[in-house]
Amino acid sequence: MRIGILTYHCVPNFGAQLQTLSTTCYLRNHGHDPIVLHWYPRDLENIYRGVLSEQRDAHRHFMEKYLPISALCRTEADLLREINELELDAILLGSDALFKYIPLLRRWCVTMGRYLPRIVSIYAPSVERLRSNPFFGGFIPKMEKSIPVSVYAASAQNTPYEDMCFAEKKLMRSYMSNFTLLSARDMRTRKMIESVMHVSDVCVYPDPVFAFNQNVKEFIPKKCEIWEKYHIEKNYILLSFRPKYISKEYVENLAKEVRKNGYIPIALTAPGGVIGAGSEIVISAPLSPMDWYALIKYASGYIGELMHPIVVSLHNAVPCFSFDEYGITNTSAKKVIFPKKEKWTKERSKIFHILHTAHCASNWYAYASNEPLPAPCSVINKIVEFDREACQVFSNSQTLDYQDGMQRVMKSLGQV
Repeated sequence: MRIGILTYHCVPNFGAQLQTLSTTCYLRNHGHDPIVLHWYPRDLENIYRGVLSEQRDAHRHFMEKYLPISALCRTEADLLREINELELDAILLGSDALFKYIPLLRRWCVTMGRYLPRIVSIYAPSVERLRSNPFFGGFIPKMEKSIPVSVYAASAQNTPYEDMCFAEKKLMRSYMSNFTLLSARDMRTRKMIESVMHVSDVCVYPDPVFAFNQNVKEFIPKKCEIWEKYHIEKNYILLSFRPKYISKEYVENLAKEVRKNGYIPIALTAPGGVIGAGSEIVISAPLSPMDWYALIKYASGYIGELMHPIVVSLHNAVPCFSFDEYGITNTSAKKVIFPKKEKWTKERSKIFHILHTAHCASNWYAYASNEPLPAPCSVINKIVEFDREACQVFSNSQTLDYQDGMQRVMKSLGQV
């Protein structure tokens, strides 16, 4: 089958590109002809202009080297034309934050001006709207040829779907009804889909990176290659923190604890930069997503932010500790009167969902909890005492769940 893949494949984000490659290789390994639909609206590209140009180039080179890419599609009309010209047999959406959406109520807020309250419009990018956003399926009835389109493990991030009005839910339901199969990556997205679609049978499946070693094994660099390339001489623990949330002093104290336990502290870059305080080696941008994956795979531990580093760690039974920024929906306007800032709940966090499922929720700290930062020595103890055997069992189960989910998706696309 000639199968189109529609996802976040070209944004300068390590996890987004790795999950795309995992899906691509799964299809190829099972005898199919995958092609990634190069849908990249201009406003989405502009959002990432702030990322270092050299790092953007690294992600572009990764895409060109590993992914079979279609012609560039800026609009829904471009995408429909490309789908027709490619003569696809089916389309697969997923994974990643495809169902992230800003409700109309959230696109306006009341703030206090100098003298009187004023209404402020909050910009919603095209990938967080309904109309002309193919991630919700509105393009499907417009295709010249009717082919099955299914969704694997989509995420809605922290979408406040409870604030969607009746008309929004109705329109979203009409779009999503075009999918042959729907599945979610986390419980909150499952609840959103079930609320919108009036169903109760949406499955939750793992991120495709939980099968990366199996799907992409021929491309992963060997340990000796990575150690030689980055001048690593003994076992190391990665520290990956951006300046946004945490101080250099705290990261430096973490690095000291890493050294006390006989490991090299290495600072690993992330979108938005990296704090290198106290680390013996600083791996900064530009960095290939494949090297980024391998550096985590061969580490003795990962301590830091964001979701996909935790997925990579758990997939490879690497001890990890998450500093989590998710779990709260907020507005970007200042001095907000309405809507008010929502109360933080850990259940909204996609990282908490993963670690809780892995029975590793104690290796987790949430910035939004307003609790004191954990003592650096306690964080390192969590790494040293990490149960790698239990994690390997969890990783194997996630890979099996991934395979079951993909088999169900392939069946929905007409491949028995």
